This record gives sequence, C-alpha cells and structure tokens, in this order.
Amino acid sequence: MLAHFQFPISDARTFHAQAGLRRERPDWPSPRTDIHPQFVHYFGRAVERRRAINDVLPYESRFCQARRALRFVNLKRDGLGSGNNRFWPHCAFRRLFFDGECVARVEIGLTQDPRSAPLRGMTAHELLGIASGLCDLETIVPQVAREPRRGKFIGQGASLARLFARATKAKEAVDAASIAESLVEDGSPLLLLHLERNEMDFGKVLEGFSPVDGSQVFGARLAFGRLRTRGGVISTWILERGSATEEEVRSLRLCVLRLHAEQEALDIVLKQIKRNRLLEPFDAGKVDLLNAYLNNQTRLLSRDQWGGVSQRAVLAAYDAAEQVSPPSAKGDLAERYEGARNQVWKKVEDYQARRAAVRLVKVVNVEQGGIVVDKSITVNQSGTGNVLNIAEYMSGVTNNVNNNLANAQADDDLKALVRALTDQIGSLSKQVDPKHTQNMGDSAETISKEMAKSEPRREWYEVSLKGLKEAAEAVGELGKPILETVKKLWPLLLP
Repeated sequence: MLAHFQFPISDARTFHAQAGLRRERPDWPSPRTDIHPQFVHYFGRAVERRRAINDVLPYESRFCQARRALRFVNLKRDGLGSGNNRFWPHCAFRRLFFDGECVARVEIGLTQDPRSAPLRGMTAHELLGIASGLCDLETIVPQVAREPRRGKFIGQGASLARLFARATKAKEAVDAASIAESLVEDGSPLLLLHLERNEMDFGKVLEGFSPVDGSQVFGARLAFGRLRTRGGVISTWILERGSATEEEVRSLRLCVLRLHAEQEALDIVLKQIKRNRLLEPFDAGKVDLLNAYLNNQTRLLSRDQWGGVSQRAVLAAYDAAEQVSPPSAKGDLAERYEGARNQVWKKVEDYQARRAAVRLVKVVNVEQGGIVVDKSITVNQSGTGNVLNIAEYMSGVTNNVNNNLANAQADDDLKALVRALTDQIGSLSKQVDPKHTQNMGDSAETISKEMAKSEPRREWYEVSLKGLKEAAEAVGELGKPILETVKKLWPLLLP
C-alpha cells in the first residue's frame, strides 16, 4: 500500500504589482538537474523523475526533493493497525512540485517497510485505522530564523507553506516580506490510499465512501470520502488497480492529485482577490497575467478528461459523497476586478458557484468497535475546504456577527434584530437539516458584514434576505420566528 499525502500551496506572488517577491531560481517548471543542480533552501535539490510522464502533466517531470522540509519523529517505532495486518511505515518519497506560476505542492509517500510482512485481506476498519494513524504521526518542519514546528502530520500544511514562502523569497523583497508571505497560503491536504491487489477486498462497499464508475477510469476501483483523525478531517481517496494497467492506474493517481492541487490553488487566488491583496496598486501587466491564469485554470478544471481519465466522473464521486445545494448568498465569492475580461470572469463565476455550494458531508470515524459515519457535518467549500460540526459553525457565525455589529454605525434596534436572528438560527440548528442552518447562517453573517461597511450594498442585503426567507420557508413551522424577524428587517435594510 502507498499512502500518498499532498499539501497544496497557492503562491500568488506572480500576480502582485510589486516585482521581485520571489527568487528567479530554480527555473521552474524545468529546474536544472545536471552536475550543478538547482535547489530550494530547506527543501532539497532538483531531480528528474525516473519514470516517464504523460503530456497531461507536463511540469511533473522534474521536482525538488523535500527531505529537509519535513521530518518524522520515531517513524518506525510502532506499527499501525492490529492483528496480522500491521503497517510499519517507510518514507518512500518527499517531493516539492511547482508550476513556476502559482501551483506548488509538497507530496509525501509512505509505504509498508519492505522488511515487514505484506498486508493481506484488510477490512475497511483496519485500512482506515492505519490511515488515521498515519495522519496523526508526529512530525517536525523547520522554520527560517524561528523554532521548528512540531505537530501532527496532516496539520503541517501551514508550516510547509510558510517555509516555502521564506525559502523562495527574493533578497530584494526584504522590505516587503509580509506582503510576500501573505500571498503564499496552504490549501486543504489530501490523502490517496493506493492499494495493491489482495491487500483489501474492494468489493465490500466502504460505508461513507462514494465509488467512481470503473468504466470511466480504465476499470480501476476508486472511492472518495472524508476521514476524521485526531488532527482533523481529511479528504481521502481509495484506489485499487482493478482491471487497469499499471500505467493507467498511475495516470489516474496523478490526475486525481493534480485536480485537487489546481482547485485548491485557484480557490485561494480568488480569496486573495476578495481580500484586495492583489492588483493593489493596479498594474496592467499583472492584470494580463491574472486573466491568463484564471482562463487557463477554469478551462482546465472544466475539461471532461485528463489523459483518458474522466475528470467528470471523479467530481461526480466527490459530489455524491456529499449532499450538495446551491450557495445561499454570494458573500464568500470574489467580485470582478478592474480589467477582468468578460468571458474569463463568466468562467470564474461558474467555477465559484460550484465550489461555494453548501454540502452535507459524511465523515468516517474509526472507533474501537468499528466504523461510524457522522452525517451531522457540514462544509462550505468557497475555497476553504473547512469541515466542522453545526455547533462549531454557529459559534463562529455568532462571533463574526457580533464583531461586525460592534463596528456598524446602525441604530441599536437594527443591531438587536440581527442578533435575535442569529440566536433564532442557532436554536433551530439542532432540529433541521444542516444545509438549511448553513444557508441561514451565511446570510445572517453577510448582512452583518455589509452593516459594518461605510457604504453597505443594497443588492447584498436583498440576496441575503431572500436566502433567509427561502431557507426558513423550507423548514415549515419551525422557521416562522425567522420569517417574522426577516419581515421586520426588510424595510429597515431595504427602505
């Protein structure tokens, strides 16, 4: 078994008006690998892949080693799992990829130690127990001029992104260090478990995981789900060769990994636009670069296939694992920026609408007695990939609403109504479908954000109030108190 972990990193320094925020070397995406190989500080030197790459993944033929970037603490001290199927982890690779523009990722592979007995006939409980244990391994990531960061494996994404930002910072960018580092951000990690034949009976449906139609992926077996570990929830793919050839299943694995990294990087760039960290001050050349990037990425991510792999089938499995409904408001979406091309931004809006959908997620918990699927979990993508339970979500909404109202210039009666609305949504959250709670919570938070602005936008109030009304009506009698509050808010927000 290969446990393939990915930590995606978005590097938006390319699109910032200030030049020289990133080193010019290595020469990505094809760094020099001969007698004097190029390298990335704190990661390693550039090398070439030993195996050929197909034309779908052109910038993957070379990468930098990342042995120095992350170290495991006592990796081989204890085996993971139980009974005859004990997994003794061996680090097969640590790699840093970068496309030279925006998408970077650190990938780390763990396999069974070759000196140990092979895995045979694992149950789903054994497999996911091993995976959970791997996610919780203790690791150390060095930091430039700071103490190393020690923590659980899947929680090291932010530390790796910070290390990449500082290791690749241009000398000329000393005065703009905070700008440079703020434009490099980690995305949600991913785990892909690549099984060999006989390691597990894939015919037994994994509860909480959604399979991909094998005819769309060369006859391989592929399923998607979310796994809860002590370090948090991680998106997880399980892959077995099935009737596919070795090269076909390798292409499938690489395409699934690339799809995740490209989406995470694009989501974060759109968040940077929303935060006004890009194109300030305005620079025509950088606008052209950003337009080209957005056009290429949205076109790439909307393709039906990558090298024979059905991207649509992969995304369908992702959505099948979650009950998806359209976003209730546009508050989390990036607005069109000056210089954006119409045809490009239309693609971006379509992409954002898909990623900002409200999702009811099944999260798999591995417990001593077996596997338990928690269905009371929600996730709002919008570029964050955050998975949280309803209580945590409503706590965050309440805090944000209160903070926004503290900065609002509105009268006390209006503020009191918005606080009452938030309390009503919180009381209702324990009795209704989580997606309705998140629809209403997002709308209440958007209203409070607009109230805190010097010039609130009428159209955002209108969209949010309509979203609240529709969500409250959808839950019947339980939603009547919210409908009454919305009725009172309407003439005050939309005179």
